[in-house]
Amino acid sequence: MPIAQTLTNTLLLMSALAPAAAQDKSAYSLFNPTPVAQMREMTTDRPDQTESPFTVDAGHVQVEMDFWNHTVDHDSATNQRTLDTALAPVNLKVGLTNAADLQIVLEPYRKTLTRDLNTGAVLDQRHGNRRRHRAPQGQPLGQ
Repeated sequence: MPIAQTLTNTLLLMSALAPAAAQDKSAYSLFNPTPVAQMREMTTDRPDQTESPFTVDAGHVQVEMDFWNHTVDHDSATNQRTLDTALAPVNLKVGLTNAADLQIVLEPYRKTLTRDLNTGAVLDQRHGNRRRHRAPQGQPLGQ
């Protein structure tokens, strides 16, 4: 078989096995949602657990939350323990275009307590709430 024919057959086989070409979804927006058949697979961004570079499809909303989140960190070098508790942190993402979304992370309540295990003294204690907003393409609006 000539080399040109082998190359053509290889390219045809590769194109048949390759995933379908990405569809042009630039016409979709917040008010003209991406059809369900053209939506990407959902990528999760649990509040303060992961930060994904992927956006939500235009005109769709993704809500993720923890009911309760509690972590304990023990620093053996300083013999300090930090307890961190968050109640109902929510990550809300709204697809604005195919390549941009608005992300809002809310924490209605958070408590952080750092204690020196040698003396039992409380070194740092914080209570409150936290809001974080992200503009399209992950650019921060505020902390």
